[in-house]
Amino acid sequence: MSEITKFTKLLVEHGKIYRVTRGIFKPAIGFGETRPVSVSVLDSGMGVLEIGDTVLHLNPQEMRSLGALMSGFGQQFSSIQMGREFSVLRNYLECSAKNGRLDF
Repeated sequence: MSEITKFTKLLVEHGKIYRVTRGIFKPAIGFGETRPVSVSVLDSGMGVLEIGDTVLHLNPQEMRSLGALMSGFGQQFSSIQMGREFSVLRNYLECSAKNGRLDF
């Protein structure tokens, strides 16, 4: 086994690259460990956004702006989840129809 093959295999095993096809590899994109996220709204209307060890104190306008910017991610998550649930239901109905019974 050549040195290149050994190191390529090692990189694949450690998740640093992935094999597209024989002899073609791409780097794996890693985002690191997910940090805890928390948002609190204070009585004064100020907001506190905590991401890991980073703490941001935001005024109401900044909180609204952040919410508007992040709403697209919420919609995207909702659409992905709805698609998954629809697929599960569709598969259940297909299997039930093939077996000749529909149980709800």
